[in-house]
Amino acid sequence: MTTGGKLLIAGGLLLALGVGLVVGFAGGVLVTKAGRTFLAGLVESERPAQVARPQTLAREQFQLQYPGNWKLDREDEDFDPDHAFNIESPGSAFIMFHIGKATLEPDAALEQQVAAFSKLMDRPAQAHFSRWGGFTGQGVVLRGRVLGIPTTIKPFVFSRDGQSVIVVQYYPDEDQAAVLPGLQLVERTFALRPAHAQP
Repeated sequence: MTTGGKLLIAGGLLLALGVGLVVGFAGGVLVTKAGRTFLAGLVESERPAQVARPQTLAREQFQLQYPGNWKLDREDEDFDPDHAFNIESPGSAFIMFHIGKATLEPDAALEQQVAAFSKLMDRPAQAHFSRWGGFTGQGVVLRGRVLGIPTTIKPFVFSRDGQSVIVVQYYPDEDQAAVLPGLQLVERTFALRPAHAQP
């Protein structure tokens, strides 16, 4: 992605920081994280996801793999490796997770996500989906322009085994070829662990 394009998107995501204060935890915190994650990646160019050499994140309640050249954002002030974290590409793509024991109404939680992220886009097209990796839930693919840059945002909400999960994928469309294999790696390998399992 060009620096100019990143700067245009940055303005939109700064707006999201304000939106994040209004739409509640499930929508607002994730949008706020999106802004911070994106701004941190402004100076980097996108590179192909290194899926052949993945890293592993294994916690008591879940595990997943992500590309070797992506990073877990441990510097985020809201970072919690068990409940709320971002995995970032070298450029401006990322995937965010919010994992908790509180029961969520999938329709309502997804509606909050769509409302929050739709404010970044100019009349986004929406396509619903119900599967992410091995999980059934509620999801929407949002496609539109963030300050002129074609972008895809995919929030998905599901519950299983007493755990509720919100996952959001974000990438500029021009970076799709570089980042989609990395997002697919995370999706393919994400698994909830039984309550008695140890990392």
